[in-house]
Amino acid sequence: ANAMGTSFQSKIIFNPATSNYWSFYYDGSAIAYASSPDGVTWTVRGSLAYNTFHFALTQRDPTSTVFLATQCGSDLDICVRKGTIAGTVISWTDEVTALDGTNATTNAYTRPNIALSRNGYIWVAARKQTAASTFISTVRNSTNVEDPSSWNTASTVGSSCPTWGRRS
Repeated sequence: ANAMGTSFQSKIIFNPATSNYWSFYYDGSAIAYASSPDGVTWTVRGSLAYNTFHFALTQRDPTSTVFLATQCGSDLDICVRKGTIAGTVISWTDEVTALDGTNATTNAYTRPNIALSRNGYIWVAARKQTAASTFISTVRNSTNVEDPSSWNTASTVGSSCPTWGRRS
């Protein structure tokens, strides 16, 4: 399995409420997660049915809340899920589409990132394909604190770039 693929973000968190480390990784067919009391011995606790290593994770520290952003919807969209950690179990909300793509070559989102603002709003960013080999960065934030069910209008950041969206 290509556990981390070309993903750019560390996916290990520490939950102070349970004194457990959590690792999130792509197992070759889903996003899996495992916990460890010491960072050495790991136990797989579950998986989410997203066949991609393009996902991002953030934690509301020091609480037991995590947020996951991933490609979904035939890999055109970016979806967000909220997880609540209780012991060695994570309970997940249903996915909510944060960035809605409609066409693989002119309106598709990839490579998500997610963060929480200091006041608790969820921010999602992704690369949006706007034409063949042309991309632009797009961001969107939640309308309510720690609630992925509704979102403000998406905004673009910078200008369109060819190929991988790199800026010089």
